[in-house]
Amino acid sequence: MRATLPVTLFVLAGFALACGGSSTSTPSDQPDITPAPAAASNWHPVKFCEDITNLSQCYDTEKTELSDDDCMMAVSYLAHPQDGACPTEGVSGSCKLADGGVLHYYSRGGEPYDKAKAKEWCKDVKEGTPL
Repeated sequence: MRATLPVTLFVLAGFALACGGSSTSTPSDQPDITPAPAAASNWHPVKFCEDITNLSQCYDTEKTELSDDDCMMAVSYLAHPQDGACPTEGVSGSCKLADGGVLHYYSRGGEPYDKAKAKEWCKDVKEGTPL
């Protein structure tokens, strides 16, 4: 047990450094709440979590309950549940995930995506279906 504690702390510290950024934002950092393209016409997101500023990603879902943990798993620890849908401005690709949600990749923010990179990340990293 004693030997695993330093390893755990090292891994957590590395994660914090790799995912660094500020959790504070100014009103100008807030996304436009216009919905992003949906997977199908009968699909209507009601909640979203975004970290466009740092990771250039936003997650839409039809779930009426969405926790900080859900947002952390879908996007990042800086993303928190919000009502509405992801912004459409700057979307370079979208990805249907196994949980039914849609992850959008943006051409703006800290880790911008072009169409090819968005498709690659969808298939290879998120194991989703590019839209």
